[in-house]
Amino acid sequence: MEASKLAALLASRICHDLVSPVSSLTTGVDLLNDEMGMRDQAEQLLRSGVETTTSKLTFLRYAFGSVGLQEGAADLHDAKELFSSYFNDLKADLDWRVGGDPLSFGEVRLLMNLAIIVGEGLAWGGTVAVSAEREGDTRVLMARGEADRVDLKAAVSSALAGDEPEGGWTARNIQPYFAKVIADDLRANLSAVSDAGSVTATARVPL
Repeated sequence: MEASKLAALLASRICHDLVSPVSSLTTGVDLLNDEMGMRDQAEQLLRSGVETTTSKLTFLRYAFGSVGLQEGAADLHDAKELFSSYFNDLKADLDWRVGGDPLSFGEVRLLMNLAIIVGEGLAWGGTVAVSAEREGDTRVLMARGEADRVDLKAAVSSALAGDEPEGGWTARNIQPYFAKVIADDLRANLSAVSDAGSVTATARVPL
């Protein structure tokens, strides 16, 4: 895919993710100007909108942007906070199993993109386990979500393989393709599977 097209679709994806929290900010401001005594509700909407917008922007800046391009070892404490905020917005509990060996910024960025795939496969809520374990000369990065209902769309599997999904590339299906681009840079193999109660995205990165 042309770099300009990938950049445009990723920008559209970011805008799509921010529509809801930014809309709540607009609604909150409107309520502040209302004369019907809605100040408490307005402040609640503004507070929630600011928190969600900030957490999403910070997470996406790392997952899609230049933060993940830095050299050296990533701060895993900061990464955990970003993952926790991201899944809190999805009403899902985070089971953080990352520790031991340090991870590069690129590996954390890839793990974030795996988490996005899993988060979108959960209908609502549930638990997501995020792990990074060394197996011989390979680092296994994994995000596994468990919920009452899961749905791993066919477009995700196509995009992870680098194949254009039926209906073409859109802002909604470009993220798994971007995960593949990151994985290719790390010479990693990607896979995503689901069953009745779980969805799992995995990357195997050679060391």
